[in-house]
Amino acid sequence: MGNFQAALKNQNKALDIFSGSESKFLQVAYSTRGLIALSLGDARKAMNYELKALELAVQNKDKRDQATIQKNIGMIHRTGKRPNQALSSFERAAAIDSSLGSKRGLAYDLRNIASVQSDLTN
Repeated sequence: MGNFQAALKNQNKALDIFSGSESKFLQVAYSTRGLIALSLGDARKAMNYELKALELAVQNKDKRDQATIQKNIGMIHRTGKRPNQALSSFERAAAIDSSLGSKRGLAYDLRNIASVQSDLTN
């Protein structure tokens, strides 16, 4: 198992450095922090960080990162046993990846959608 506490400490340092910087850096820092929080079992914090990252990605008109962050949000919902919300997030990611022509991204999205649909039928 990884040392998530050390990862979070370093991520906090990175976030301090990025503060006041380009929002693209903050966007990545928040998203990474969200994934670390999820790994530590704090879904609420993870969601807050991912939503901050998504807000910045929208402001930056960064569609690729919007899709990635939607996937992360979907995973948080799935981990929290909220399959309908997870499905919505994965579908939003799929729509973005499709509009970008990202076959690889769309393939991951469809795999995530199928996995959640499987959860819903069981």
